[in-house]
Amino acid sequence: MRSTPALGGQLARHCLTFCGALHAHHHNEDSAFDLLEGEFPELSGALDRMREEHRVVARTVEELEALLASDAAPATLRAEVDRLAARLEEHFAHEEEQLVPVLTRTGPVPRP
Repeated sequence: MRSTPALGGQLARHCLTFCGALHAHHHNEDSAFDLLEGEFPELSGALDRMREEHRVVARTVEELEALLASDAAPATLRAEVDRLAARLEEHFAHEEEQLVPVLTRTGPVPRP
């Protein structure tokens, strides 16, 4: 049977792995946004909002990582994970609402 500290360490590693992947995803997405904005200038406002959402999510991830490095109570960690999840859900909903209609009516985005 595993001890609670070992489980906590596993959860922290998984969370940090996820957070790193999320950062890489948003970095790549920001580059794609630049291409989309060049192709679809009418998306400029929506893309600016998505970039800001990326910055908000990044700050939330940093706060979660700081909590993981501390002796924060499980309830505190859970609240921070829930906050991150809520921000991501809002961001994904906005992306789908704004980008899917444009991307499904066109072909592939040209590469520079």
